[in-house]
Amino acid sequence: MRHAILEVREKVFDARKTRDSLVIGSLPVRLEGDERRLRTTRECAFPAYVAALANTRTRSERPFAIIPLLFGIQQLSEGVIWLTLRHPSPALQQTMTYVYAGFAYVLWPIYAPLAIGIPERVPWRRRAIVAFLVAGIVVGLYLLKGIVTGPVSPAIVGKHIVYTTPQFYLPPVPILYLAATCVSCFFSSHGFVRLFGVLALLSALAAYVVHVTALVSIWCFFAAILSLLIYIHLRFRTMGGFPADGAHDRDWKNSVSARVA
Repeated sequence: MRHAILEVREKVFDARKTRDSLVIGSLPVRLEGDERRLRTTRECAFPAYVAALANTRTRSERPFAIIPLLFGIQQLSEGVIWLTLRHPSPALQQTMTYVYAGFAYVLWPIYAPLAIGIPERVPWRRRAIVAFLVAGIVVGLYLLKGIVTGPVSPAIVGKHIVYTTPQFYLPPVPILYLAATCVSCFFSSHGFVRLFGVLALLSALAAYVVHVTALVSIWCFFAAILSLLIYIHLRFRTMGGFPADGAHDRDWKNSVSARVA
């Protein structure tokens, strides 16, 4: 009888350990606090992407709608980095670090103005956004060179991950980065995009105040949560911009036809 009770207890302990673990390679890794980033990604970003894409009504909205998915992949990669820092797995850590750095330093300064500019129909606003896109390409390629020539390595400082990317903090790199990812939104004719830009800029300032050396990690986490607003807007369309049934496109075509006539 006693042996049976001990066997049951052992099975319960094994079940709990399995429930709170993630398998990396062939080793079970206990999640503990790191599970929060993975859970946020799994329960928020990916469902938000599917829902946001399902609520698009024109093809020009789709690049903006997939932003939650991109943030979901990025945060998932950082969740794995957290695990490899506590339970070393050099190859996996290096791979996920390059994935995360590719998103944070290269993708966003290029993709953000591109996604904003595609649905823009006002000519002078579109030209301004293209200028920010050029700035984003320049800073993105510069940071890509830094990633390739000088390996990026993560480290836990306090409760945050710090990435060794000194090129990001050299002027005017951070200014161009903020201009491409946040200020470009201010030139959109869509009210929601302008609001998103303001909130993204405020989240960058908040991340700077929280931990300046971990600015990139904290800001990207804030921005990932912020990207959930994209689904809310595309679902209810009450925050200005991206009108229902392509009304914005029709108005633009009508105005062009009137000018030609």
